[in-house]
Amino acid sequence: VLDSDGVENSTTARVIVTKPVDDPPVADAGPNRVVTLPHNNITLNGNQSRDDHMIVKYEWSLSVDSKGKVPVMQGMQSPCLQLSAMPEGDYTFQLTVTDSSGQRSSAEVTVLVQPEANRPPVAIVGPDKELISPVESTTLNGEGSTDDQ
Repeated sequence: VLDSDGVENSTTARVIVTKPVDDPPVADAGPNRVVTLPHNNITLNGNQSRDDHMIVKYEWSLSVDSKGKVPVMQGMQSPCLQLSAMPEGDYTFQLTVTDSSGQRSSAEVTVLVQPEANRPPVAIVGPDKELISPVESTTLNGEGSTDDQ
């Protein structure tokens, strides 16, 4: 710098250019779930996954721990996975999210499909009957009996 009197001075400044902070995403596949047959469909929700910029891809898959099980899976590329036709057993699903920088994160959720509860039947034979001699027999009607199966 030169002033009006001809005096000159200079200095050096150091400029550091850094990349903006871009944290990786955090996948959240939701809480573990339990389903009791005959109800065998459920929706898993991964929309609690988060990123400091933007999640651009959701990918659901059945874990290799669940081999041999083949549920019907819809919405495998969306935040919510719809599951149906699930036979009894344990299932582990993995959600992988990818952010706008290509960074990835995964989380797992377990679904337990339990057998249907089999409660004892309820026997109903109708109202009490009184036999007066010489009558030795009567007919009871069990059509009101019920069972949960």
